[in-house]
Amino acid sequence: MNIAFIGIRVDYRTTLSAPKRIANKLYEEIKKLNKDTFFYSLPWDSEGITQEDAKNGETVGSLSGIRDFILKNKIQTVYLSRYYSKLALYMVLLKKIYKFKLIYTVHGLIKKESDINGTFKGYGGMVERLLLNNCDGIAAVSEEAKEEILKYYPHLDPSIIEVINNGVEIPED
Repeated sequence: MNIAFIGIRVDYRTTLSAPKRIANKLYEEIKKLNKDTFFYSLPWDSEGITQEDAKNGETVGSLSGIRDFILKNKIQTVYLSRYYSKLALYMVLLKKIYKFKLIYTVHGLIKKESDINGTFKGYGGMVERLLLNNCDGIAAVSEEAKEEILKYYPHLDPSIIEVINNGVEIPED
């Protein structure tokens, strides 16, 4: 199965961002088991790799390059670990056209944040709903996160939501 991680490629051991750490560690572990695992890194963050740093199976490119990347690598499953409204909308559109499976890790809900403190624009909740409605699988970072997903989006099928607890990696001495 050809799998694509789409996000920001970083060294998971040095990043302070939990979503980046989880996605990049997961990518490296799955890549060991499945040689047909790829990473498409968006240059939206100064912490991300450059094309010169990219290793085999890794590409750095713009949002508009994702389509060609998916086609070239015959991607069957796309994994997103971070919410960006432009990326979410584009991935839903591409999923409809190219019929790949879409997996997304929920670290927090845009709709909840909007309700609590209005930090996101009005369309953020709408895009999040569209993304979640089109996912074949959703990873929740805790049992509480799963409960919140179902509270804010009760129409979702609970069987597509898996809890994968955020963990703390303790370095060995």
